[in-house]
Amino acid sequence: MLKWSKLALGAGAIALLFVGGVAALDFRPNDTRIRLRAGREYTQDAYLAYVSPWGAGQALTGLWGSRADSIRVDPAKFPANSRIGWRWPPFGPPGELSIWGYDHLAFGDYDGGLPEQQVQPRRVSQIQRFEQAFRWKGSFEYGAATLLTEFYLRSDPADADSKTLEIGWFLHAPEETRRFVAEGKQLGEYRDPSGRLWQVAQNKAYLTFLRKDGKDTVSGKVDMLHALRWLEGRGLINRNEWVTGLALGVEPMKGVGSAEIENWQVWLE
Repeated sequence: MLKWSKLALGAGAIALLFVGGVAALDFRPNDTRIRLRAGREYTQDAYLAYVSPWGAGQALTGLWGSRADSIRVDPAKFPANSRIGWRWPPFGPPGELSIWGYDHLAFGDYDGGLPEQQVQPRRVSQIQRFEQAFRWKGSFEYGAATLLTEFYLRSDPADADSKTLEIGWFLHAPEETRRFVAEGKQLGEYRDPSGRLWQVAQNKAYLTFLRKDGKDTVSGKVDMLHALRWLEGRGLINRNEWVTGLALGVEPMKGVGSAEIENWQVWLE
């Protein structure tokens, strides 16, 4: 019995050191922004921030997951000047996507989260403007993650579970993500109003845009309405469904890194 007690104490000590090391990686004494941990949100006007490491399971990964990710927000500039950070093992969780979560900023009712100021849902056929402007910089030297902006189509704007299709743009995509897109059903090539050429693919209920030239999209605009009309013209979406919000965030895959969202603005009219 004594032997097992010692083993349990030893395992507990290792776990504490383990978690302490994870926390130390996020130690930024000169960063005065508000820090959000797992499961926490911050909302201001029509935007919110949410830390969502949903890929962490039980036991040690669950303990790690509650401390691995964070979002730092600046109330004076939010959603601008926000930092998304992650600290995971040098490998991803099992699964098709192999991602630890989606830590994000959101506009409107992206996936059931309600910001301080509600955004009017829009039926696809009636949208006049759906666009975002952004600028970001990332640190991916010691880890891998996507920078993804996405939204859902819903059959019922009041029901977050009525999602029919997830539509996203990879603004940064590691090799693992590129393989995932290549394995999907190829829907064609789409050229946006800025002249960028995107590979469009669908994996089950997930439709994605990935730049053909392999470059990051670190600033500028994404005109989602233009893309929706392109998809509609090819019979790939239902124009009677609804858009309720949009997200911009990080899907951590492994290692350590961060993304600074220097600016983000969304229009849904």
